[in-house]
Amino acid sequence: MLITGAIYLFKNIYEDYTYADIKKVEIQGSKFSYEEQFDFVKDYALKTPSSIIISNNINEVTVFEIGKWSKKRSILVNPYTGDIKADISKKDTLMHKVKKLHGELLLSSYGTKIIELTASWMVVLILSGMYLCLPKKGGGLKDIFIIRLNAGKLAFYRDLHSVLALLMSILLLLTLAGGLPWTDVWGGLYKEVQKSTNSGYPKDYSGKKLISINENNVKKISIDEMVDLAKDLRLKGTVTLILPKNENSVLTVKNRAQDLYDQKVYHYDQYTKKLIKSYDWTDVGSMMQSRQWLMRFHQGLFGTWNFVLMLFVCLLTFISILAGIYAYILRKDKKDLKIPSAKPKFGYGFISLIILLGALFPLFGLSIFIILIYELCTKICIQKEK
Repeated sequence: MLITGAIYLFKNIYEDYTYADIKKVEIQGSKFSYEEQFDFVKDYALKTPSSIIISNNINEVTVFEIGKWSKKRSILVNPYTGDIKADISKKDTLMHKVKKLHGELLLSSYGTKIIELTASWMVVLILSGMYLCLPKKGGGLKDIFIIRLNAGKLAFYRDLHSVLALLMSILLLLTLAGGLPWTDVWGGLYKEVQKSTNSGYPKDYSGKKLISINENNVKKISIDEMVDLAKDLRLKGTVTLILPKNENSVLTVKNRAQDLYDQKVYHYDQYTKKLIKSYDWTDVGSMMQSRQWLMRFHQGLFGTWNFVLMLFVCLLTFISILAGIYAYILRKDKKDLKIPSAKPKFGYGFISLIILLGALFPLFGLSIFIILIYELCTKICIQKEK
């Protein structure tokens, strides 16, 4: 998770570099109309494009999209010659594979649940680790942030592990919070609460249930007019024109901006260009807002500071994990792999916290139940042998 997550942080940098030359075109006279380019793509792909990425750069390809999610294809057209420069299937790209490995271990829904279980345990390990780092009697708060350099290897690596993990704990919890809403079990429950409290996207945000009405049996506006309409909005970031699917559908213009408050959605009648509905970030419900904020933080999308911070978190967490493993190796019995017991004193408050976390994270709760059953069965078997 840590390594694939760190790699995925470079997604935009990698793709900008990889596709830079493919996207450039030489200016040669006048462009083909968007209607003509649309027909070129339709004839080439034998499928109808669903959207267009709007660009104001005259030396760039026109990007048409077919399908969505993992099945999305981006077909790049030279607007001056009509040639198809590239046909990029999302599922075949390197970064999509990294994302799938990061989120589901390339094992579909089974892998997603394994990742969710791991993330749930990480939350518990972070909170329990913070508990174990609390100052002992006679110790001050500053003592928990000191790495002992002259107390031997075991003390050094143990301190390196605990201090780095403690420093990263809040950021790690925020990072995990950015991924958990997209999981199957916990994420499914989150979506149910979001739906029941009406705190997600507005009802007609996607525009699927909105309709265009052709009252006077007029011809729908051309794709070129739709593109001009989208450009006139002067939206920030990546602007997408979603083409009407049928005679009653609306045309939709939306953007993906770095600042979520710059994101907007517009739905127009495809015959009259009349604005039917529009939404901005303030119309989005609180649970979806928090979900999107945390996910973007998780992916390092809030600018350079966010990218560097997440990379820093990955690096220090990796060092902390290695230090913890080495401290375990130094401490364990050479003939036994059993984890040495620290024998901490857990009060009712801590036990209550574990029960609460078991309820909040169902897969973690299930794993604890299985562990307890296993321990109970083991004790019963030992007693019978005696």
